[in-house]
Amino acid sequence: MNERKGYTLIELITVLALISILIMVSIPNSYILVRHREYNEIKQFEKDLKFARAKAMVENSPVEFMVDVQQNKYKIVQNNKVIKEYIFKNGVQLQSITISDNKSSQNWSSIVFKTTGAPSSAGTINFNTKNFGNYSITIEVATGRINTYINR
Repeated sequence: MNERKGYTLIELITVLALISILIMVSIPNSYILVRHREYNEIKQFEKDLKFARAKAMVENSPVEFMVDVQQNKYKIVQNNKVIKEYIFKNGVQLQSITISDNKSSQNWSSIVFKTTGAPSSAGTINFNTKNFGNYSITIEVATGRINTYINR
């Protein structure tokens, strides 16, 4: 009996076609995942700003929100104790921070939320993302309102 070992050309083409289809399906999904992570980092930054404002009001103690553009990170400090520190790592890059009273020490620029929830000064924080373009988050001095804008 003649035993043949190996695959036919049709079998090889079928396997290659199936593998290429799987790769084509997975590439857009990874792009969506990267976009989702960038969006979540911006939203988390906004939530942390609101958290700092609320914490100052609830605990009746000022909370400082500090941003370091050079190191691409921020932290929340209350009574000289770091509550949270976060480094952006999913494609979000801090571009600049503009604060009306220019309160900064070393590389850090900070906004202090008073016990009423109002910030010590107005500010604008600008971001750049790989997939969504530029973002601006503004903090109003009188009300403490936090607004996010997409600058495409």
